[in-house]
Amino acid sequence: MVASSENPLNFSIVGDENSQSSGTLSSLSFAETSPSSQNSSVIVSPPENDTEVPLVVAVYTPPLTYTNSSANDTHKTIKIFVEDADKPSINTESSLSLYRVPVVMVHGIWSTYWL
Repeated sequence: MVASSENPLNFSIVGDENSQSSGTLSSLSFAETSPSSQNSSVIVSPPENDTEVPLVVAVYTPPLTYTNSSANDTHKTIKIFVEDADKPSINTESSLSLYRVPVVMVHGIWSTYWL
């Protein structure tokens, strides 16, 4: 998630009752990113430089596995709430769709039998 802001922003996964069941959020900075800082909410500050457009970046990491609410679901929707840490009245919400990776099995593709 990328946003233009001169103030720190708070990124939160909406409706994440079970910790890390919907994935995790962390900052882009290697100095700030560690396993302990990855959770369902993170406050990210803009970089301290003279750029014309200060960008605030939060990294979303999907869960290793997830279960659909029903067998017919093709994807899971993750909602991320973003608010200005200094002015909570300035906020927005964005959605991500997670799709399962299809698995294709081909029998004998690497067999040693050649015609």
